Amino acid sequence: MTVEVGRRRVVISFRVEPVKRSTVAPADAQVARAAKRTAEMERRRWDSEVALMGRGPIA
Repeated sequence: MTVEVGRRRVVISFRVEPVKRSTVAPADAQVARAAKRTAEMERRRWDSEVALMGRGPIA
């Protein structure tokens, strides 16, 4: 697949694996969501602890 980007021509190559993709993608998305949620919780906990100590983003 070739895409025109300004004056340059960029070639994008990718393999299509429908069977593998359909089985793997939902799990990957789930893992990504879980990781994001965990990171968010960790950040909130860290922020609240730092705030309790009286120094950090809030103070």
